[in-house]
Amino acid sequence: MLCQRYTADRATLFASGTQALTAALRAAIAHTREKSVALPAFTCFDVATAAVGADAAIAFYDVDPVTLQPDYDSLERALSAGAGTAVIAPLYGVQPDWQRVRSIAGRNDALIIEDAAQGIGSSWHGKVAGSLGVLSVLSFGRGKGWTGGGGGVVLDRGGIPVEPPGGSSVSRDIATIVKAAAQAAFSSPRLFALPAAIPWLRLGETHYHAPSDPSAITAASAALVMQTAQSAVLESRHRRERAHALMEFITGFEDILTIPVLQDTEPGYLRLPVRVPSESYRRTLLLRGAALGVAQTYPAKLNSLHVLHGRASNAAQHFRGAECLVAELITLPTHSRSQQELLRNLLVSSGRSPS
Repeated sequence: MLCQRYTADRATLFASGTQALTAALRAAIAHTREKSVALPAFTCFDVATAAVGADAAIAFYDVDPVTLQPDYDSLERALSAGAGTAVIAPLYGVQPDWQRVRSIAGRNDALIIEDAAQGIGSSWHGKVAGSLGVLSVLSFGRGKGWTGGGGGVVLDRGGIPVEPPGGSSVSRDIATIVKAAAQAAFSSPRLFALPAAIPWLRLGETHYHAPSDPSAITAASAALVMQTAQSAVLESRHRRERAHALMEFITGFEDILTIPVLQDTEPGYLRLPVRVPSESYRRTLLLRGAALGVAQTYPAKLNSLHVLHGRASNAAQHFRGAECLVAELITLPTHSRSQQELLRNLLVSSGRSPS
């Protein structure tokens, strides 16, 4: 089913999207015989986990804070300096210019890994996220738009062998079922406020986690992925509709900057990313909107993680786009159970009104 949907030759299933990305990086390094990989300086910390798990050397490239696309000059420098693989990770389903990405990769004889963990429901020139890289990675974990309570996949369409994972177990199946049930229960806005108010749960926070040995997807996760395949498509439509309605409402607000999208792309809007340059307004929105699902994005640039410093050739470089996004980017919920009217009231009552 996955190979058909994403026009892939093979699909190799793992216990998580992070493990899938680890396996994709290992396969790319073996194929290119080049240990260095180009990573965005602003992205999910799980990308760092995968790079460590693959024992990769790293060259960072910057991200354009206005568009969330790669800074293409920065990407070119990372690849021309010797990186044999580029990880392209469309944030929140906002697609880059894949023609330009491929051109840069082609000039530098580099392989592209599409990290489409946040891309469910998005497309570029009619091609869905998950079908755009030589290797593509999807995640079926919490908050990824297509849930299996865990799990991930590497999709190969370039004849690059991906090492299959180890086995699963009954205990992991049980854990998956419990986790999936909890995720479903607390996705209700009325119930989400309860765990969101418990500090030690640290919901919505981003932390680096050490890599684990790749293992197989559980039978429970695989069954959930199949069962939710169609509902994930419907949910992605709801997210786009809600995101467009929010952007229309935000138009004219002071100090809220939306992200423009390229022509012939369909954003997935896993969440709606906006930039809020005003520190006081941003803090107010994050504090008052936490129970509604308003959240900060990544708290630091990837190149600032100490665990990567021994691996990165340019960790000390200033990546001004990534710095801007760490400071200013927040995300608003778009899922079908989010409380949009309360969210609009929050935006109006937090100290800023339309100009």
